[in-house]
Amino acid sequence: MKKMILLILCVSCLFGEYSRYNEPKSEFQEDVDLYLTFSHHKAMAIAIDENNGRYVYWFTYGQPFEKTAKKYALKKCEEAAKIRRVKAPCELYAVGNDILLDIDK
Repeated sequence: MKKMILLILCVSCLFGEYSRYNEPKSEFQEDVDLYLTFSHHKAMAIAIDENNGRYVYWFTYGQPFEKTAKKYALKKCEEAAKIRRVKAPCELYAVGNDILLDIDK
C-alpha cells in the first residue's frame, strides 16, 4: 500500500500547467522562455481576439505523450477563453520546443 501511494504522489509531480491572461508583451515572452525550459511532451495554446485585443494562453508540460499535451493545452485554453470572454479559437502556439505561430504579443 505504501508503495502505491508513493507512486501516485510521484506521478502527480511529473505534470505541470500554466496560464495567464492579457499581460504585457515582456511577460508573455518570459512565459514562452519558461515554457521552453520544461521537459518534453509539452504544448502551448493561445487564443487572440483581434476585435478587442484580448488574449489568453495555457501551457502544459511533462505529459505522457505529445498528443496528450496538445489536446490538454487546447482544452484548457478554450476553457480559459470562455471564462475570460476571449472570442477566438485556441490554436497551438508551440509543441515541444517548436514555435508554430508567429504572433506579436
